Amino acid sequence: MKQIFLSICVVIVSGSFAQESDEKTRLGVQIIEQGRFYYGWDNLGLSITPQITFTKKKHQFELGPSWFVFNDPRETKLGAFGGYRLYPNGFENRLNTVLSLTMPINYYKREPTSYSPASYIPYPDSVISFSYLSTTLQFGYGVNVAVTKKFYLASDFSMGFGNIFSKTRYISSQEVNYRTKSGYTLSLYFVFSLYLGFRF
Repeated sequence: MKQIFLSICVVIVSGSFAQESDEKTRLGVQIIEQGRFYYGWDNLGLSITPQITFTKKKHQFELGPSWFVFNDPRETKLGAFGGYRLYPNGFENRLNTVLSLTMPINYYKREPTSYSPASYIPYPDSVISFSYLSTTLQFGYGVNVAVTKKFYLASDFSMGFGNIFSKTRYISSQEVNYRTKSGYTLSLYFVFSLYLGFRF
């Protein structure tokens, strides 16, 4: 089903671009703040993403790194966010609708607290460190407010399906014996985003 939907999107975008080949491509920048509600355990909190955008008529492509607002000293959070947005009515009006197809990629790792293995008495199979890589495909709908011809504000609501590839390191209580376990999880996300952008 996902492949069929993506194929339809490619056909629509390709046909639209063929009709707009004479339009100028505009470079821009934007900042995105995202909050995610999820069914699963992939919770990185609020993120802020500065992006470079490329706009051609009704189409916009964007890419940039993500910065996570809430961090623990023992945590590592890295992310990148890319996407495509279609503005069915262009940017002629003050208020315009937007359809989005976005894909954040995130990496998370949590390190253990320091301890001495000789005196450490954990519960059976205690977690020592945990990491995962997640990719999410998000489909959204929102509105774009043209403050001026170049400056805009926008917001949208998305639903996405995420693939999470995890790796967990354990220690046995019987002896200082480490082992690693890999896993895979499918999660469902609901995402609310705010945008602030400028097109040159």
